Amino acid sequence: MRIEDSLQKALSSHDLKQIDQAFERIYLEYSNLLFFVSKEYVSPCDAEDIVQETFIDFFNHLDTIDDLNNVKSYLVSSLRNKCINFLKTKPVLLEKDEDVPSISESSPLIVDKWQEGLNDIESFVIIEHVVVGKKLSIIAKEKKMSPNTLKSIYRRALEKARKNLKDTNDENKKRI
Repeated sequence: MRIEDSLQKALSSHDLKQIDQAFERIYLEYSNLLFFVSKEYVSPCDAEDIVQETFIDFFNHLDTIDDLNNVKSYLVSSLRNKCINFLKTKPVLLEKDEDVPSISESSPLIVDKWQEGLNDIESFVIIEHVVVGKKLSIIAKEKKMSPNTLKSIYRRALEKARKNLKDTNDENKKRI
């Protein structure tokens, strides 16, 4: 029996033992995959935490999930979103480099810094394309936009983000 079918059967029976067994089967089936995917975004230590949070949220919201026909896809999408949210809140420290001024731990660059001046769609496109690695054509399909329009949004967002980072680097050079 497919995992999705056993989960739906357990949920419809309202038998906690069956639900626990179905959830355990899902966990055993997909935990390694989720850990592998999350390591593409975050450190292994953070990956473990995010994978656990993903499963906890999945279990706690089983009754509100509309479509349980593809648990694997749901879990991977949920995990990806959690990783992106984690990266948004995590300080990004620049290491010493010839082109980049060193930044002390007391003044870390936050992902939000480069997002200043970007609207929601511009931020979304940069995160999906640069951080997640999606192709612009796929993002355009998901957003139901013309690929050319999305490319223009991406180029404009990159220009703004680069300017924000350049301004930050210029400010830090003045401090040094």
